[in-house]
Amino acid sequence: METVITAKLLLHVSEDEFKLLQDVSDAYRDACNYVSNLAFHQGEYNRINLQKMSYTYLRSELGLKSQMAISVTRTVAGKYSPEKRADLNKPVSFSISQCDFVANRDWSINISKGIVSLNTLDKRIKVPFSAKGYERYINESTRFGGAKLVISKNKAYLYTSIKLDSPEFCFDDNKVVGIDRGIINHAVTYDGEKTKFYSGTKLKETRAKYKAVRQSLQKRNTSSSRRRLKAIGKRENRYVNNMNHVLAKTLVAKAERGTTFVLEDLSGVRAATTKVKRKNRYISVSWPYYDFQEKLEYKARLAGDSVIYVDPRYTSQICPICHHIEKSARDRSKRMYTCKHCGYRSNDDRIGAMNIYQRGVDKIKKVVG
Repeated sequence: METVITAKLLLHVSEDEFKLLQDVSDAYRDACNYVSNLAFHQGEYNRINLQKMSYTYLRSELGLKSQMAISVTRTVAGKYSPEKRADLNKPVSFSISQCDFVANRDWSINISKGIVSLNTLDKRIKVPFSAKGYERYINESTRFGGAKLVISKNKAYLYTSIKLDSPEFCFDDNKVVGIDRGIINHAVTYDGEKTKFYSGTKLKETRAKYKAVRQSLQKRNTSSSRRRLKAIGKRENRYVNNMNHVLAKTLVAKAERGTTFVLEDLSGVRAATTKVKRKNRYISVSWPYYDFQEKLEYKARLAGDSVIYVDPRYTSQICPICHHIEKSARDRSKRMYTCKHCGYRSNDDRIGAMNIYQRGVDKIKKVVG
C-alpha cells in the first residue's frame, strides 16, 4: 500500500536567491488572482478553457514559465469545484506568496548533494536545504511528487509530497483499539482491557481564548484589527494542528504493531451539533475531528497499523455489558453512565470507547471470516 506525506524543506538561500524566489512566488500569486477573477466574472471554471483564455497574458505580462502558467490554471480551477463555488459571492482571493512546482519540470532534487533545483522568472537556481523531522523519509530511493514554494517571515520553504510504501497489513481481532473522540476528553481509548484518557481541556480553553480575542477585534473593525484577526486564525490553526499531531503520534507509538484503530464515522457530526447550546456551538461545530483522523490514518499506515470506521449510533447510550439501550442512562453533568437494566456504571466517554471497540472487533471478524 502507498502512503503520501508532505515534507517541509527549509531552503538556505542568499539574498539574491531569496529575491528570485520572492519574485516568482509573488508573480504566481498575482497570476492566480488574475485567473480567479477571470473565472468568476466569466463563469468559466474549466481548467483547459481557463488556460486558453489566460496563457498568453501569464507568459508575456507576468513573465511565468510555460509550466507555471499551466499550473496556475490548475491551482485556480481546484478552488472552484461545484461544491465550493455554489456559495461564492466574489472571486477566490490568493494572498500568500507561493508557487506550485511540477516535479522534474519546475523543480528537482539531488539527495547526495543536498540541493534542490528551482525555476524562477529569471533563471534556474540550485540551493541547499534541510529537512528537520523528515530526514528518515528522504534518501536516494524516495519518490517525490509536486512541490509548493512558500515565502513566510523572510524564509523560503518547499513543501513536497513523498510517496512511501506502507507495510502489508492483516487484520487481527486481538489487536484492536477503540477511540472515542470528544471535547472534555480529546480521546479515550479502550483495547479490551485497559482504558486511557487524553484530556481535551487545554485545547478547549485555548480555543476559547482565541475566540474571545477574535470577538474583541471584530468589534473594532479596523485595518490593524483585521490583520491581527488573520494572524490569530493562523496561530490557532497551527496550535490545533500540533495538538492533533502529538495525539495521533502518541497513540500509534504506544500501540502494538498490526493494531486496528477504530473510530466512529462522524461524517454527519456538523449537522448533529446544531442541537448544542448556542454558547457551546462554536467549539462543538469547529472541533477538529477530521484533522485528527487524517493524521492518525497516515501515521498508522506508516507504522503498519490500520484505521477503520464504524456506525456511531447509540455508542453513548448502549450498555457494553448487557447491550440495553437507554438515552437517560448517560448523565452528562456527572460524565457518568449507569445502565438501568444491569446496573453497570462507568465514565460515559469510556462507555463510548468500549462500544466502538466492540463494533470494530465485530467488523474485523466479518472481514476475516
